[in-house]
Amino acid sequence: MSMELLLEELPIQDMTEGFQRLFEEREDSFASLLQMILAGDVKEALKILFRGIGQGVLGGIPDVYEAFVWILMIGILSVVLSQMISVFDKHQVADLCFYVFLFLLIAVLSKCYLYMFTVVQNALEKTVLFIQLMIPPYLVAVGMTSGQVTVQTSYQVMLLVIWVIETILKAFILPGITISVLLNYVNSLWQEERFRFCISFLEKGLQWAMKGMLGLICGVSMLQAMLSPLLDEMKTQVVKKTASMIPGIGQGVEGVWELVMESAVVIKNGIGILLLILLVVLCALPILHVLIMVMMLKLAAAILGIVADKRIVQCIHQLSCAGELLLKGITTANALFFVFLAILILSTGRNL
Repeated sequence: MSMELLLEELPIQDMTEGFQRLFEEREDSFASLLQMILAGDVKEALKILFRGIGQGVLGGIPDVYEAFVWILMIGILSVVLSQMISVFDKHQVADLCFYVFLFLLIAVLSKCYLYMFTVVQNALEKTVLFIQLMIPPYLVAVGMTSGQVTVQTSYQVMLLVIWVIETILKAFILPGITISVLLNYVNSLWQEERFRFCISFLEKGLQWAMKGMLGLICGVSMLQAMLSPLLDEMKTQVVKKTASMIPGIGQGVEGVWELVMESAVVIKNGIGILLLILLVVLCALPILHVLIMVMMLKLAAAILGIVADKRIVQCIHQLSCAGELLLKGITTANALFFVFLAILILSTGRNL
């Protein structure tokens, strides 16, 4: 059985439809990209998939630049007007002027946070959709090289990954980051920074939760990889040895078996590598957008730290920290699936 015949047995059409649904703007097909990977032309496939990423990043820079200018203007004007008024009038008016500019700054920062939050939320939804559309057909290829036990346990781990992303990340981590942003706004109203330790405790808890999720998926995937493929391999070896003992045709059957299994492993690994690349491409643009916004906030805080009130600087800095947590959230979601798929690729079909 040739590699082309094995490809016909796989649900490539389902993967193609999933690819078109996830990458609507692309004219390439999943089958053509898979042919490039199987032919060893990974560089060309990467060039095609990452085409347009740079333009997408440049398209979001004007909005980031506008927010950067507004933050600098508000921070500088708050210092200039507050100092001018404090010279000619009572400090109460100067404080009132400062709070007016602080609330204007909070409005701009809230828009920045809403932008990052929306980007991350959409990226998480696409990641879950990617898993739901692409992994079940891929498990058919895994079943060709391994067996039913590996497919069943891999499917259960996949469901665990989806549950972690949808329940913990979207229902707890993202709202927790939003709460830290609101506490940051309230904390900026006081010189004493009364909520500083609450914000720090909440951020540490969110970071530990994301590390714990990643450790859980790694541990479960490793246990699955250590046991399930070995059970299927034992069953496969029994069938192969039995077929090789048939008088006259035993050696021929064993040779054909080896050829078919080698072809199936190549196809399975090729599809797995393409899925890993597609996952990186799917989330590269959202990650870059959030990263640019976080870098802009940190640069604004660094510049205003020279002249502005520390409460304004701290407010901007804490929002950049919230952006970093959002960035860790989307990268954790991708790492959960990336680790699961990488272990699945490496643990199946190695010993024929």
